[in-house]
Amino acid sequence: MTGEWLRVSYGPAWAARPEARCKTALISEGSAITNRPPHRDRIAAFGLASVGIELAASIGIGYWVGSWMDERYDTAPWLLVVWVLIGVTAGFRSLFRAAKKAMKEDQP
Repeated sequence: MTGEWLRVSYGPAWAARPEARCKTALISEGSAITNRPPHRDRIAAFGLASVGIELAASIGIGYWVGSWMDERYDTAPWLLVVWVLIGVTAGFRSLFRAAKKAMKEDQP
């Protein structure tokens, strides 16, 4: 069945729009065809896109807090370095959580 075209039905919820009821996909070795509507994939993509924004925001907030504390306590650049590292750690922790959640949802 590898390399063949297959039409996958999405079920009775798509019966109102026959043109959207089936999806044509090329089956390759090891691929998994899921039985879910295409809008679910877009929602998942937007959820993963927010991870990049969250990563940048956490680093930016760490930079801002660190530079503010350096000015206030005259400890340049040590508190800036500490808070940027805290921001990087928080951002990557969020990234790994999202990746783990996405992998868990992809499993059949």
